[in-house]
Amino acid sequence: MLNRDSRLKIYEHWMALVYVKNEYRNKGFGALLCEKNQNIGKERGLKEIFLFTSTVESLYTRLGWQLLERLKSGGRIMQLFHDKVLLFYYVPAILNIMSHILVLCFCSRFSFRVALWSSMAMGLLSVSTTLFVIIPIQNDLPTLGLTPEINSKLLMYALFFQVLPAALQVMIAIGILNNHLKGTTLIGRLLFMAVFFLSVYSLGTFYMESMVGYPMWLLIDPSDWLATREAIGLNIPAFVWVFLIPFYLPLPLLVPMLWKRPNGIPKYPVLMMLFSILWIFMVTAVYFVP
Repeated sequence: MLNRDSRLKIYEHWMALVYVKNEYRNKGFGALLCEKNQNIGKERGLKEIFLFTSTVESLYTRLGWQLLERLKSGGRIMQLFHDKVLLFYYVPAILNIMSHILVLCFCSRFSFRVALWSSMAMGLLSVSTTLFVIIPIQNDLPTLGLTPEINSKLLMYALFFQVLPAALQVMIAIGILNNHLKGTTLIGRLLFMAVFFLSVYSLGTFYMESMVGYPMWLLIDPSDWLATREAIGLNIPAFVWVFLIPFYLPLPLLVPMLWKRPNGIPKYPVLMMLFSILWIFMVTAVYFVP
């Protein structure tokens, strides 16, 4: 990856993709991997080996590596992340506000209007936290690194000013939707709301992955692709729980929806969604996973 940057072509023989799983960290395995790589380089006659890090400079300094210069190559990845995340936040934020205003125009019940105004305020709080608090911190990551203090600060802001407001927004939406579907059987309401919210959630996660994650894959050298996918791919439980399960969970829920669904929803949209998710599941199982 680094050899693609013209500024770095004066250096050769890079050490990269040193990765230790979370459960084995702080036990010296990272140092052993680095030492092993250095020994292999010496055996092959390499006089110099270089590396780039934006997070664990203190580790390599402790292992005897000397700092030559501070480059901005890592900023390319970080800037890609920032640009895409800004797009990822601006577009949904604008759509969120517009949808709230539109619903408010046709909503006459006082309790619903209060709930909608509260939901819109929480959405503005989340976006404002991202633009004016989190992104300025991320701008300093290429130089400061992701220290434990910075990581704790980011998690705190995300939890109290983004995750919790989003959870409250979901609860408000469930309450309004449940009231709107009160003429439907309880099973039909639960099935519809589960499929609806899982689909919206999956749309957001895969939109973010396509805007942020997939472009970063282009920065990985083809020879390192398998090792990278093994290190950060499907064997991470978070990927399975955050992306795969919410996306494919509507698959078994859509089958009973063919008989139990809200009034006014015909059967053919349910069938179309069922076969679409089944097709994606087959393509993923046959093409991506192997």
